[in-house]
Amino acid sequence: VAPNAADEAPDPAEEALIRLVAAVLWVAAVTGYAPPDCMGADAAGGAGGAMGDAGGAMGVVGGVGDASGVIDAALPDDLASAAHGWLQSGERLCELFNAISPRPSLRAHISRSETPFRRMENIGEYLAMCTELASALGAVDKLHTFSVRDLFDGTRLHAVVASIYALSDLARRQPSSSSLSSAAAAAAPSLASW
Repeated sequence: VAPNAADEAPDPAEEALIRLVAAVLWVAAVTGYAPPDCMGADAAGGAGGAMGDAGGAMGVVGGVGDASGVIDAALPDDLASAAHGWLQSGERLCELFNAISPRPSLRAHISRSETPFRRMENIGEYLAMCTELASALGAVDKLHTFSVRDLFDGTRLHAVVASIYALSDLARRQPSSSSLSSAAAAAAPSLASW
């Protein structure tokens, strides 16, 4: 008997691609930055494609499992490289955090300098602010972090993607009076769905 399509194991490369593109598209939607060219509507499957919009992608991703290395190894080099280059300065992650921060006291300071030290400082600021937000919401157990070098060097992109998903889950936990727009909340990727 031939296996049913529903019984087949999901393709890890396809899941990794969906996770990465959905995370980057959500960051782009919230911050107002255009995503890397290779992650535009064509890469995401267009309006009627497999991904649709950033929010629609979240329902097609399977269980969390052990994602380590899948995103880093299974993605086409151009997509992984584009995502790394787009996020590497840490500016977009800090701006994402600032866009969803529930209070003015939780704001990431962003350095616009192109020096490697300042870029790494931005990444560290994003990580520190995520930790503070998780603590304020009593959700430290939901926090997924990575090291500054993971993103700066592009060695563990899967950990960066997991952090973006965890931040989106923290955003969903915020009271409705937060600065996160309802459209951004609706499109936020959900860690629980992958």
